[in-house]
Amino acid sequence: MAGASLAMPFQDAVAAAMPRISFHAFSKNFMFLTKDALCEIVAGVGMDGVEWCVRGQGHVEPTRVKTEMPLAVEAARKQGIDAAMICTRSKGDGTDAANEGDIVETLKVCADCGVKTWRPGSFIYDAKVSLRDNLKAMEKRFRRLEEISRISGVKCTYQ
Repeated sequence: MAGASLAMPFQDAVAAAMPRISFHAFSKNFMFLTKDALCEIVAGVGMDGVEWCVRGQGHVEPTRVKTEMPLAVEAARKQGIDAAMICTRSKGDGTDAANEGDIVETLKVCADCGVKTWRPGSFIYDAKVSLRDNLKAMEKRFRRLEEISRISGVKCTYQ
């Protein structure tokens, strides 16, 4: 115990040197709330922001992104939280066959609203083809995600 207590003064210095981790709520899990109500709750529990679901039946409809994304960002800013992340998918991004609008145009509008990162839909492993063919298909899709990010100016993250 005595030896451990010698390290105590250094605890604050180590904590100060560590980067702060930011926590955002994914809006898809709270579709029953309005944008304003969600942001109020997120801020109230001490989270840093909202990752907006920009999908059909999401808090932001891709076909209405020009009017709805600014409202989502404003709702967050009113509560002092961040709105720099979205999750979206669209025909053309390689993750989903659903046509929910042009992905590049959606991301450009979001970028104009301050969005810095986006998360696409997931790739699905095709059990009917070989592992090698799955990897080739996924490589092509990842290259498309990179292209979309470069064109739109919004960084892609993938889980």
